[in-house]
Order: sequence, then structure tokens, then C-alpha cells
Amino acid sequence: MQTPSRQTLRGKKNLIYIIPHKAQKINILTGQIPALPILLKVLSYRHTAGRMLKSIGVEKVPYVEEICQAGRVRETRKYYTARYHKPGIQRQKNFRPTPKEQVHVNDRHAEMKLRRLLNANYGPGDFHITLTYRPEDRPSPEDVPAILEKFWRGMRKAYRAAGQELKYIVVTEWGKRGTVHHHLVVPQHDLREVRKLWPYGGMHVSVMDDTGQYAQLASYLIKQTRQSFRDGKYPFGRRWNSSRNLIKPKIKIEVVGRNSWRKEPKPLKGYYLEQSRTVNGEFFGFEYQFYSMVQIPEKQRRRC
Repeated sequence: MQTPSRQTLRGKKNLIYIIPHKAQKINILTGQIPALPILLKVLSYRHTAGRMLKSIGVEKVPYVEEICQAGRVRETRKYYTARYHKPGIQRQKNFRPTPKEQVHVNDRHAEMKLRRLLNANYGPGDFHITLTYRPEDRPSPEDVPAILEKFWRGMRKAYRAAGQELKYIVVTEWGKRGTVHHHLVVPQHDLREVRKLWPYGGMHVSVMDDTGQYAQLASYLIKQTRQSFRDGKYPFGRRWNSSRNLIKPKIKIEVVGRNSWRKEPKPLKGYYLEQSRTVNGEFFGFEYQFYSMVQIPEKQRRRC
């Protein structure tokens, strides 16, 4: 039997949409194939897409598979998104998330984005640096952007002189008593030069490990901004700031024309599955699965 053809479209933000042929359990009654790219973009993140699906005549909803390759880490998410369900799927009653639930969703989404950036851009030997201020040198929120901009100018100059490219992520933590800390993630460099560029207080350095998976660091950094970001005390519009030269994780989104997925995922060849991070649960009342696998370094593969 011939495999149904698929149409591949490249969308914004480095996303690839793979559209199944209508024979793959997607019954397009109206034949409005050009509407599908818009449909899939909505389908990716909004459970309200069910109304849109009905409006163009889609009778059955397959699941969405999102695969993200960030450095050595490959993450997969599988989920249904429409308000109606396929036969056999039990769904909770329609509901809107409470403000507390929405805060949790927003935190998880921010953590996912930051985790993927860290995994795609940093590796063993790179630095997580915490910069602090002496009590007498603590700045006001309005002064912080200028202080950081001066610091990054010096860092770019130092890295350039060493023939290195500076790629950075910075998260600012505001304490209840007016204390301020900056958490930086940067490529490895001569720490003596970095220290000279920060005359305002202390500098604490952690060296990143060789796992290639920096989920714990992403979770920690998002946690540091949680309260001040929502209190309106944060001087930046985002949870973190970064240089423009960061590598963007590669994301592929596919609508899969099958009724279910394997509950126990298997790792690809050359990867190992992170069992502790595998999730089979629900998202807005629909089945949901998440798992990640990490590429085994070539040297370790040869030993096996």
C-alpha cells in the first residue's frame, strides 16, 4: 500500500509544519487545503482550535507531535488540542484555567523555552556566574539596564580579543530587602578578566557539567524571577535577556494521523531516554505525553 503524501511548510520562528494527506484520518469536507497552515499554527498551542477545525469540516482530530532538537537533547511532546474528542478519549468538562493554574502554565512554558536555549548553546566547561552588589552599591531598578549594558560592552571586547564569540543569557533576581543578583550563562573564558569588569560586588562561578541537559539550571533561573516578575518590580519586559546570536532550537511540528501513541517511548539509536522526565498525563483535559532523550557522546558509544 502506498504511503499517503505529505506537504511540508516552513513557518515563522523556525517551525516546520508537516501536513498529512487527507486520507490520513483527516476528513476535509470543504477541500480548503490552503487553510491548513493557519490551522496547524493554532492547533499547536491553543486547545480552542476545535471550533476552527469544525468550521472547515475536519471530522476527526489526530494528535500533534512536536519534536525539538536542542544541542544533544531531543524533546518530544504529543497532545490533542480540539474541544471535541476522538472516539474512546475521555475528556473532562470544558473549563478555563484558574489564575493560579495559568501562572503555573506560564512558568512551565518559560522554563521550557529557557531550557532549550541553554541546551542548544552551552556545554561542558561553560559558566553560570552570579554577580552580586555590595549594600552600598545596590542600584535602583531604573539604573540596572545601564549597568548591565556597560558590563556587556566590556565582555564583548574581552571575548573578541581572545578570538571567542560571546553568547549570553542573563536573569536578574530581586530580593525582598532590595538585594539584586544577576545570573549569567556564558562560554568559558578567563575569569580574571570577567572579575575586573564587575567592580560592584562579588562574583560566584559554577562550571557547567558534561551532560548536555541543563533542565535543572533553567528551572532554578525561572524560579529566581517568579515573584518579582509578577509584582511588577522587574525592570525588564522578559524573564531573561540574551544576546542575539544564540542558536535557535530546531522545532518540527507534525499532525499525526493515528489514534494513539506508545505509552513507553523508546530511545533512538545513539540516545538514552531520561526516564525521570517522561510524563504521561493530561493537558486541559486531553491526553498528553512528554519525553526527552540525550545523545550519547561518540567516545562513550565506542566503549559500549
